[in-house]
Amino acid sequence: MLKLDLLNDPRDLPFVRVILSASLIIPAALYLYLPGRFDWRLALVYWLVWALVFVDRVTLMLHCTSHRPLFSRRVHWMNAYVPWILAPFYGQSPSTYFAHHIAMHHVEDNFPEDLSSTMRYRRDRFLDWGCTTSAASCSSTSCSCPPICTAKGVAGSRDARSWASSPSGGWWPAWRS
Repeated sequence: MLKLDLLNDPRDLPFVRVILSASLIIPAALYLYLPGRFDWRLALVYWLVWALVFVDRVTLMLHCTSHRPLFSRRVHWMNAYVPWILAPFYGQSPSTYFAHHIAMHHVEDNFPEDLSSTMRYRRDRFLDWGCTTSAASCSSTSCSCPPICTAKGVAGSRDARSWASSPSGGWWPAWRS
């Protein structure tokens, strides 16, 4: 059993379960990339499990762990696992979610000047949901976030600039404590 003093908040224990279960996708993904191992049937099963079982849970966990560190100061280095190891397997390059969501979206406060504002959409309409989902999928956060953060003097802009300029995605310490 995980010692609860490793977590900042014992109510976050479900996230540890999400981390452990969602990490099972990593060996499956790596297997599909082994030479001679790729099979479309396995890829379909992989995608269905990824999309229907895990992606929503991992995204919610990424959202929550962007707002506050999951693990305590004693093991703060474990906070890097979600954005740097797990998130790339779920379509998020390291720390881009944090840079966009905290440094840009919260600063803009979902008002019209926020590039990712959802105010013009109704949450109870499927078509509007599709628009927000496709807009989020197609937007160029890696291009728009760092200049906006820098121009507005958002804390961490220096890190956002280095994140955008690095060919590997840079390094944004979202797990800092």
